[in-house]
Amino acid sequence: MTCRRKRAELYSNFLPLQPFVIESRLRPGVIAGATVSCLNRSPLPWAAVYVKSRHEKNVELILRNKDYEPFLPTYPKRHRNSKKFDLPLFPGYVFCRLDGSTALPVLMIPGVFSIVSSGCVPAVIPDSEIEAIRQMLASGFVLSPWTYVCPGQEILLNSGPLRGIRGVVSEDSDEKWLVVSVHILQRSVAVKMDRASLSVGGISACAPSPASDLFSPVSQLF
Repeated sequence: MTCRRKRAELYSNFLPLQPFVIESRLRPGVIAGATVSCLNRSPLPWAAVYVKSRHEKNVELILRNKDYEPFLPTYPKRHRNSKKFDLPLFPGYVFCRLDGSTALPVLMIPGVFSIVSSGCVPAVIPDSEIEAIRQMLASGFVLSPWTYVCPGQEILLNSGPLRGIRGVVSEDSDEKWLVVSVHILQRSVAVKMDRASLSVGGISACAPSPASDLFSPVSQLF
């Protein structure tokens, strides 16, 4: 009994273990070199960075290394010597998620001229326009830069790999192309369509987008 009493008294002298916390010395939002976003924070809007000709890929790489989210859509182009190159679908521009508070470091990148802006803040490119271009690139169809198409009667594809994309159908040399525009830049890109995608039931008409939303005053932010 004496031994048990002494053992109980010995254990009672120990304080209960407290949970411990390891403090991270990494930057907020960065864990093991990977950037993570707060769950309650929406992604930054898309903007267009105006860059020097033939510097698009270099600027895109620098932006990615600086933990931005750039987007540089390209298409394959074969030259006369049979060499194939990936050229920008929107020459002179790199898309990037940013706002006014994160724009200054972008302007310091070599080869960057300015950020397309509306007033004093970067002009916002709708997510739907960027996602439409992404979906066109993933479809496997032939893409090409296109003469800018003003807002008008659009169609909505209801089936196939381009399902959900809004655009304008254009004809060239008996071929049909679906044209999607980035209206802030007044630039367009087209994807060659097959007849099955444009069959009855495969498309539906869309209400034209409000002109006030598409043509806000655009300038360059220096």
